[in-house]
Amino acid sequence: ILTFVLFLVSSYLELCSFEIQGIIGWFLNFLQGDTSGNKFGFSLLNLGIRLWNVTSDAHRIEAVFMQVIYFASAFAMNASFLLAAVSFASIVLPRRIAGRIQEVLPIVHSWSAADVFAAGVILTIEETKHGSFVYTPPWLRTQVEETLRPRIDMPGASNEIIQIVPRLESGAWLLVLTAIIYALVGYHFLKILSSKGQVNSELLLSDEEDNASEDFQEEDHN
Repeated sequence: ILTFVLFLVSSYLELCSFEIQGIIGWFLNFLQGDTSGNKFGFSLLNLGIRLWNVTSDAHRIEAVFMQVIYFASAFAMNASFLLAAVSFASIVLPRRIAGRIQEVLPIVHSWSAADVFAAGVILTIEETKHGSFVYTPPWLRTQVEETLRPRIDMPGASNEIIQIVPRLESGAWLLVLTAIIYALVGYHFLKILSSKGQVNSELLLSDEEDNASEDFQEEDHN
């Protein structure tokens, strides 16, 4: 239950944010009419929602397919595993349903990808810190610093054409913690399930052997 709550909270919190500085950053603020128009934040939830907005009308089918895969791997599989595990551990289920859940849970756990998204966000942020999207000649940088910056409200301290400043937010670290707890809890829970399955198989085998021996004894007696 704690893992499920942490997963929900980390899905809504911002994982990372990007501040666009330089000439493009000022232009974005000008278009939005706001000093924060050059800042963008992404959470695990709104990142999937924005997949629809970044595709053209000619690729709507591909966008829907990406969203389905994204939400299935980032949300549905994790939530399904946790809910099924809690139900399996706390509710007495019919044998047939319990058997189905016992078969499906390892597959659902292996398809969960919250840890992949957490690692991907951290690596992307670190990679973006060391990259440059558009090269700015030294002479243009000097002109921006001496001519444009005193006259317009340019965000940040960069005199580049565009400078992307990424930041990791608290949601990323909470998602990492949640992914670690999820992996440990899932591993131990599946280990318990597999041991129970072996025990049930052994009991079933012993029952069948007892029945066979009883039938054999009855035949000998007859």
